[in-house]
Amino acid sequence: SSHFCWQSGCLAPVRARAMARSKGKPKHIGSCGIYVCVTNGSTPLLLIHRRSKQVSEPRQLASPGGIVERSFCLPPGTPTWGGGEIDFDYGARKTAVQELREETGIDLDEAGQAALEELPVGPGAYWGAAFHRNYCLRLDGEFPEVRGPEKASLHEVIRGGMDGIGEPAGDGFHAWVSLDELLARPDLMNGCRVPLEHIWQLASGEGEGGGPAADADAAAGADQEEQREVQMQGSKRPLSGGGAGAEATWKRARGSVGGMLG
Repeated sequence: SSHFCWQSGCLAPVRARAMARSKGKPKHIGSCGIYVCVTNGSTPLLLIHRRSKQVSEPRQLASPGGIVERSFCLPPGTPTWGGGEIDFDYGARKTAVQELREETGIDLDEAGQAALEELPVGPGAYWGAAFHRNYCLRLDGEFPEVRGPEKASLHEVIRGGMDGIGEPAGDGFHAWVSLDELLARPDLMNGCRVPLEHIWQLASGEGEGGGPAADADAAAGADQEEQREVQMQGSKRPLSGGGAGAEATWKRARGSVGGMLG
């Protein structure tokens, strides 16, 4: 699991090593985060852990996430020689699903992956908004089994780091924390604030009903789309929007949790 900081400056050593290994195209080209949200009452609950001292932004609360590698951005059938065109959306989604499995033990099947919604990106993403994706899986009242991090990811999160915060998820590392509590905490990782605020707007109806909050979010989404068009000229296909304009409806994942998890 490549769980480094998603904010500007934190990934410099990683990117430097990647550039050193390849005089042409770097191995690491972006980052992603994934949020598991259960609507079980008046406020959504998010699956959260505390980052360890062995990763950047230590002891901050965060969702799973990691670095997107160029090799993940080549859909089946894409030539790997001669500079095949990358599909960053494809690679970021694939990476997010992998990070979720490695850090929490939650394994999404094809239906679960298809249910992922894109969330906006806040300022400070190291590769810029064009090369960061935030995804959200919304589950209606059903909590998935959280088996905990794989052995290779144990060093990234703190066992007992969520003690006293939210409701234990059962693995000793994660907790289900109400969205309002998360947004009020000073130890929430900065890169998580904008996507969580967007979830709050959608859950409260602000994102659907218009008003200043929705207008501001739509403007932010338009700015992100413009950045993507400039930075992703080599992309294989047009990118979907990431702001409130593209996420005007807060879609629920239909069916049982068991039907979406592998």
